[in-house]
Amino acid sequence: MADKSAEEDLFDPNDETYGSADFLTALPKTEFPQKVRAPRSAYAAVKDELMMDGNARQNLATFCQTWEEPEVHQLMDDCIDKNMVDKDEYPQTAAIEARCVHILADLWNSPEAENTLGTSTTGSSEAAMLGGMALLWKWRERRRAAGLSTDKPNLICGPVQVCWHKFARYWDIELREIPMEHDRLIMTPDAVLSRADENTIGVLPTLGVTFTGQYEPVQAVSAALDDLQARTGLVTSSSSTMAVQSTAFRLSRGNSSREPSTDSPCLILPTGCAHGAGRSRPTLCPPTGRTWPYSASSCAPASAAMRQAC
Repeated sequence: MADKSAEEDLFDPNDETYGSADFLTALPKTEFPQKVRAPRSAYAAVKDELMMDGNARQNLATFCQTWEEPEVHQLMDDCIDKNMVDKDEYPQTAAIEARCVHILADLWNSPEAENTLGTSTTGSSEAAMLGGMALLWKWRERRRAAGLSTDKPNLICGPVQVCWHKFARYWDIELREIPMEHDRLIMTPDAVLSRADENTIGVLPTLGVTFTGQYEPVQAVSAALDDLQARTGLVTSSSSTMAVQSTAFRLSRGNSSREPSTDSPCLILPTGCAHGAGRSRPTLCPPTGRTWPYSASSCAPASAAMRQAC
């Protein structure tokens, strides 16, 4: 009987995992390996390295789940070989994604949850990039239409929001972050008003501040911005952002009328805010918390009747 080759010996099922030849050399760090390793050995080695990380179950600061049902893991295993970005090849995966969007829209009291437009992302930071880009582009559109400069956009947020730091750096936007002071750990309406001007593309309260878990006062901030609009003619709105659900609002020049602004907030479910033609999303009515749909192409409320209902 011919001797086994070195590679055949590498996959000897009788080898103990930590006694196999795979563990005679370290895992590659910077170069592609010249020899294959048994899947069992590679798994054991990488898992052991990951054990040096912190215990996710004890991470109270994360925006991600730290525990999932076994069925979630099973579904992930079943679909790990699918490229869910390819909607044509995997239409049922896309359909299930859309169901999740509609369910979240219903949770947020959208009157037309089945028509809400949304997208999945790889995390809250990517969601912030999409929502922030929508805010920036709409602000630029309004400024250019009015013949005004678009070279000094700014964004207002509460303390310690890393995703908005990234967005501001990537798109060259001035971030007007409200710092913590003494016993005030979150944004307040007064702090927002002292920073808002015609170059502010959005105001971003957070539902669940990292340090304390507090919800920043969305309704109070919205009311303060409405009052600013009434007094100065500055059309204002606010927004809330969470790990998987975000509501982007706009800030622009306008008249002092109390008519609801056409720059109404758009609901990003779960994370996207790209403007797609022919679809509708819900719009938050700050005084009542109710919503009405608006045109995705213009962000204008769908009808006066819906505004009146709100």
